[in-house]
Amino acid sequence: MAVKMIRQAVGVANRLGSQTRTYEAGEELSDNEDWEKARNANFIDRGLAQETKVVKPSETKATAPERARNADGTLIGDDKSTPDTNEAWVGGKAPKKVKTNG
Repeated sequence: MAVKMIRQAVGVANRLGSQTRTYEAGEELSDNEDWEKARNANFIDRGLAQETKVVKPSETKATAPERARNADGTLIGDDKSTPDTNEAWVGGKAPKKVKTNG
């Protein structure tokens, strides 16, 4: 659970509770240990912090290069008069050539 302070507050700063510190608004708090989870729950209950949603990046799927086709399904050739765009491939870029031995 990710927690972000919404107001400045003083709270425990170690496992024993023998030290305190000031937590600033906007500060994100860790919750790796049990005492940190208890501190965060206390701040949330008192309206000093809020739980934030952590969005993990999704993997992007690499798509295979695709040849461009006409409406009737035949392949489109590259227009040599436009050297910066390859019309024969969807997206305008041809895949890199793979070198083979032999």
